[in-house]
Amino acid sequence: MSLYTKILAPIDGDVVAVLTQEGQTVVASQIVPEILKLAQLDRMIVKTQIGEADIDGVKVGQSASFVTMSDPGKRYYGTLRVVDVVPQSYSELGKGSGGGGSQGKSGSATGGATGAGPVYYNALFDVPNPDRILRVGKTVEVSIVLGAAKGVLAVPTAALGDQGADGTFTVQVPSADGKLQTRQIRAGVSNHALTEVLDGLREGEEVVTGEQASAPVAGPGVLP
Repeated sequence: MSLYTKILAPIDGDVVAVLTQEGQTVVASQIVPEILKLAQLDRMIVKTQIGEADIDGVKVGQSASFVTMSDPGKRYYGTLRVVDVVPQSYSELGKGSGGGGSQGKSGSATGGATGAGPVYYNALFDVPNPDRILRVGKTVEVSIVLGAAKGVLAVPTAALGDQGADGTFTVQVPSADGKLQTRQIRAGVSNHALTEVLDGLREGEEVVTGEQASAPVAGPGVLP
């Protein structure tokens, strides 16, 4: 006796992979067989892996962007909607580390769970793809905005000295008689080149950097 079943797709989308060929026998007694894969290509999900050294500063709702290797001049933007609380290795335990692509990194993360390698946490965000330029499986370079400041005073990051127990930094400020004064400043966000000054300096004052004798404190600007 032959039995026939009509299989309906749960979503609208494009067929990106056919895993079961016509006439092939499938058995669903132990595992659910995969017939084909559908994708909604007008909106893409970007999955990025964040190392454990940086994960504490990454939160849902932060702005994220990326560029592709094929078009590094065009940047795509989105907002983080998922930041995993456990590393990817937790869902990979018991699986082999063979294979390429993302599975290769997953194998390293599995080792990290036992102290033998790095640990990575997954974060997800969506980007519109109306022109179908973005493709499944593309490698992208992701940037996440951890903080921003507009219209603030800033100094070259190279001017910052040691950080004290209270979180302040030392800077050297030339006085009118040419001598150097040591100041303690409270720093805000930084983009590595410039650092926001919350307290301890005034606009127009100069600070000593490692690259030149002195540099003026920047006026109101933007730190991404």
